[in-house]
Amino acid sequence: MQPGSNTDTRAHDDGARFGRDDLRLLGRHLRDRRSGAGLTLRRLSEASGVSVAAIRALEAGQSNPGLPTVIAVVEALGTTIDRAIAAVRAARGRAVVTRGGGGRRALSDGLADPVLRAEALALALKTMGPAPAEAAQHATLCMVVQGALTVTTARGDRVRLDAGDTYHAEPGFVQGWANAGTRPVRVISVADTRTAAERERKEGNA
Repeated sequence: MQPGSNTDTRAHDDGARFGRDDLRLLGRHLRDRRSGAGLTLRRLSEASGVSVAAIRALEAGQSNPGLPTVIAVVEALGTTIDRAIAAVRAARGRAVVTRGGGGRRALSDGLADPVLRAEALALALKTMGPAPAEAAQHATLCMVVQGALTVTTARGDRVRLDAGDTYHAEPGFVQGWANAGTRPVRVISVADTRTAAERERKEGNA
């Protein structure tokens, strides 16, 4: 980050040591906070006084912004520059381990700027329900690791997948999952978020 006149020396010193990877991590951190707050690029632009184009470049790690710009965006997101820098430091050079267990576990959390969102999901015996929320918004690849999964499609078809089987579906095509087998079902689901990111860029330009 480039130095600015309205920040303290400690933030300036930390920012001056930011490399390209750190800018990318910072951008990911800010984008995650914006998404978590339910803010569009346009709304964040209005709140911060920073242009949509500048915020988009900042989130993508494609710019070397001045500290006043970063501070304006950070404060509009309800945090501070020190906390943002601390988040970047915590994310530097780490491998993310997700421990085994039941239920739903996000496998991509903590990675810098993943375009694929991976989850491990488990279905207990004789349970059914909607497909993961990601499947409604993104193209999804799923692999059955254990058990037998019955998939219901938007056409009303019911397809059985056994351990080792996979499916690749367009957004919204898979409607429901069911476990009709004799053991719990474990599935790895990977959603491709690039299409959604492109929609968001178009929304920001509108």
